[in-house]
Amino acid sequence: MRILSKNVDGKLSVVIRLLAFLGLSGGGLWIFFRLGELKSGGLGGGVAASILFLFGTVLIAAGLLAVAGPLLTRGMAAMVNGLFLPSAKLEKPALMLSPVAGKIAAGQLEEALRELKELERLHPENAAVCRMAADLYAGRLHDPQSAFETLRRYLHGSDRTPVEECVPLVMRYTDLCLRGGLYDEARMCVERELRRTCYSERERARLRKRLDVIGRRQRA
Repeated sequence: MRILSKNVDGKLSVVIRLLAFLGLSGGGLWIFFRLGELKSGGLGGGVAASILFLFGTVLIAAGLLAVAGPLLTRGMAAMVNGLFLPSAKLEKPALMLSPVAGKIAAGQLEEALRELKELERLHPENAAVCRMAADLYAGRLHDPQSAFETLRRYLHGSDRTPVEECVPLVMRYTDLCLRGGLYDEARMCVERELRRTCYSERERARLRKRLDVIGRRQRA
């Protein structure tokens, strides 16, 4: 019933604005048509014509505002929000990982891991979440296989941010590959990253250097 009431109110508002536009604009146009008769009546007629001209202009402007006013109001509100409230443009709020880091430092590892898994589900593109989860697996939980799978899943994703944190994840992943003798996997990972166009020249240099290290380890 509430939705139906909102729809009825919306349609009624549109009808009222349309009637106001037609009435005000029609009155203004009628005044313009009568101006010719007043201008021929001497000085007094000219003054009256000027007053009526202004009045007709106001009527037409009011009619236009009756239709365009809501659109202009929404546009101005959006502009003000963009100027003074830039955070309103953010699709997602900034992640707060410090509480999770605090739990890891306090030894609450299982609870921290549960929160990281939930953050991974909600923000699969976030590099910081992946890094913290992989470090937790490889370090405090002594589970390099889960760290490997976490990094591999992230690096195979298409949406990843921020870009500057991706190269360190590549280094962590290829370290685990080299420890397990997965040289081809490490090489293909780095080559795949080098085909991306999002990296700076400095980051690409780090990736090329890692590719050289993989090649030497594989030949040894």
